[in-house]
Amino acid sequence: MERAASICARCDLTKALGRLIDVAFMRSRSGLIAGATLFIVLSCTRKPEPSLDPMLAAPVCDTTPMKPFGRVVAIPEMHRRADFGVLTGAVLQDETGDAIEGAVVDLTVIDRAPDAPPVWRYTNSKGGFSFDSLKPATYRLRVRRIGEVAGADTIRPSAGRVDTLSLRMRAYRCYGY
Repeated sequence: MERAASICARCDLTKALGRLIDVAFMRSRSGLIAGATLFIVLSCTRKPEPSLDPMLAAPVCDTTPMKPFGRVVAIPEMHRRADFGVLTGAVLQDETGDAIEGAVVDLTVIDRAPDAPPVWRYTNSKGGFSFDSLKPATYRLRVRRIGEVAGADTIRPSAGRVDTLSLRMRAYRCYGY
């Protein structure tokens, strides 16, 4: 144990940890020495250069053209309501034009108290979503999905009118930390 700790004389923390392991497991030293020695040696090894460390490397982005899957986009049909605004639309992939299923579309009221909970919907298999009971106000609309770049916009639905949106999401195709 002392020999392994002397490999890294500058690592005071490692020496202290080695002593702690010695004291705590005095009876079963034979099996513990190899593990503690390996831990001490590995913890004192020289840090890799930033260019070799994957945690410090720049992310790699895929720039090859995306191929469409043929997912048909359909906007749900909604009817007007006299006292409420109606919002309907579809979310599609910007590069391919395919429908995006499972994206979260949420609306948060901007005009009113900040404690008002957001209203949200998932998109269906054809990328469609709808909100049928919106009080006339200013809303912040957000669209999110894993693997896509999130989008946001401000909308103002009016009572007695159906507003239709077509939202495009760009794929996030960068990998790394």
